[in-house]
Amino acid sequence: MKSRIAESSAADCGDRTIGNVEIFGRRTSMRLEQSYWDALREIARARNTHPNIIVSEAARLSEGSSVSLTSAVRVYLAVACNGETPSAADFHRQVSRIRMNLSYKKRRITVFLEQFFWDGLTEIARRDQSSLDETVEWVATNVPGATSRASAVRLAVLDDRTSRLDKAA
Repeated sequence: MKSRIAESSAADCGDRTIGNVEIFGRRTSMRLEQSYWDALREIARARNTHPNIIVSEAARLSEGSSVSLTSAVRVYLAVACNGETPSAADFHRQVSRIRMNLSYKKRRITVFLEQFFWDGLTEIARRDQSSLDETVEWVATNVPGATSRASAVRLAVLDDRTSRLDKAA
């Protein structure tokens, strides 16, 4: 994982880009990292549908939760990379934002991330046999262009899921 992130296509796509989408026929905009826009187009193409349909599905699944559209779309796309579509109840758990206190460069920091990304990061740390603190520090310093530690973690988890899917294919 660690050596792959620096070389991945996701590694240089940390800047967030504003894009227009339609949700249930209503136009809106959202800011996503370029890797997520790419995943949205790829998943829509694989499903032979329009990206707005994918975004609307993420919005539908997140109804009743306090999660932002951007969070819902990021989680939905990362889950969809494995060809899965979560149930509404599972999706609500996955998009819930969790506050985690970590050590970063010998300082205590607080990072807010969706449960899905904490689970993905924990899986990466376990596979790399490193602590969560070490993994966050590595990811935050080795994902070029990420706008924040949270963005770097989201990109690393997306990259991990897409690369595992590529290996399985």
